Amino acid sequence: MYTKGLLAAVIFAAVSTLPSCSAPAPVIPQLLGGVAGTVIDVAAQVVPLIAARDVKNTAGQVPNFPGVPAYNVQMCMDSTKGVSMDVDKTSETSYRIKGVPPPCMVLAGAFVNDKSQPIPCGNDCLEYVNLSPKDVDMLEEVIEQLS
Repeated sequence: MYTKGLLAAVIFAAVSTLPSCSAPAPVIPQLLGGVAGTVIDVAAQVVPLIAARDVKNTAGQVPNFPGVPAYNVQMCMDSTKGVSMDVDKTSETSYRIKGVPPPCMVLAGAFVNDKSQPIPCGNDCLEYVNLSPKDVDMLEEVIEQLS
């Protein structure tokens, strides 16, 4: 998408300087050839940079939660780097997690599929109780990815 616009702008800028140029007609094709070569070289270097800036390579890193934007999940994951979270399995179907960063507290309900919602037990603490086996597996996977 950016490639065509960038290429058109560079060509337009190069061609718009021709009327003010006092070069004879035989020099114009050589000039255009040089400009075209330069435009192609510049485009070949700039286009990958533009494409790379818009896409963050996070393959296999960011879990997918239905209805939650990926940037929110990425913010949560970034906020857990260097942070120690204490995870206590209080029973076979219950967990208490302390030291949860604020971006992850907001997503706490998305970490499990079932209707059982987490209970805040402090400003950085979540408690999940009576989880289904499926939700236990999902929560354990999320905890592993955030650790």
